[in-house]
Amino acid sequence: MEFVKSFNNNVALVLDDEQKEWIVIGKGIGFGMKLGSQIDETKVERRFLAADQMNQVISRLQEFKTQSLELTSSITKMVEKELKFEFSPKDYLSLADHIDFALTRAHEGIELSSQSIKWETKKLYPHEFALAKKALAEIEQTAGIPLPDSEIFLMTYHFVNAQAKESKLQETIQITNLIADTMKIVNLDYPQLDRESFNYGRFVGHLRAMFIRKLKDQANDETPLDKALLEVMIGKYPKEYATVKKLSEFLKTKKAIAITPDDEVYLLLHIVRVTNRQEAE
Repeated sequence: MEFVKSFNNNVALVLDDEQKEWIVIGKGIGFGMKLGSQIDETKVERRFLAADQMNQVISRLQEFKTQSLELTSSITKMVEKELKFEFSPKDYLSLADHIDFALTRAHEGIELSSQSIKWETKKLYPHEFALAKKALAEIEQTAGIPLPDSEIFLMTYHFVNAQAKESKLQETIQITNLIADTMKIVNLDYPQLDRESFNYGRFVGHLRAMFIRKLKDQANDETPLDKALLEVMIGKYPKEYATVKKLSEFLKTKKAIAITPDDEVYLLLHIVRVTNRQEAE
């Protein structure tokens, strides 16, 4: 890649062999370079095709502290390796912005309210939560400043959000809160649920998919179930169905989310599974 110009020591504009412009990020990648020089591609941590959003991307990258970009590159590498996905440019910039602002808040002694942060997050997204703890530890060690525990939850949401196509951070938080509220209702009827069980994880996964579909008003692609199936299930599992009706009423009246008979069947099946430990677990 051919060097065009640097925006700071860690961000530069380059041309590839097809004369396409790229914005590249890497420690010291723009330092001492001259027009037309070949950059050291081993230093490239992240690249963005310049295209129409070049000015906006450059503007944001120039605002970030060098340390924030270095931490973002290190953390995204760790998360991508563990979760087997790649951050989009938008999600990369969103995470960099969060880390940069988190460091600013920490230096100024400002802690965001965690009223919307549910402790259930670590149960709903255990892998992402564990990685968020590692990321926070790396930020604290590198920056030499402690960050509040609420940053772990916020970082978790960024990692979850980055894996969901066409999702927004606020939607991820909303879905997490919906799942947490749903599980609270189930726990009222079944207080001894095993949150570490395989079936609990499957139930959470089903709820997340259902709420994404509901919030985006997407049609269910699955073939409609036989209406008689719900009646059979109700007769076999009346107690579990009573819990389903509580969920349905709560989501309809409090969250404006309509639950269909097919939704009720799947919710009932998952509640039966999660409240009756399977021998395979």
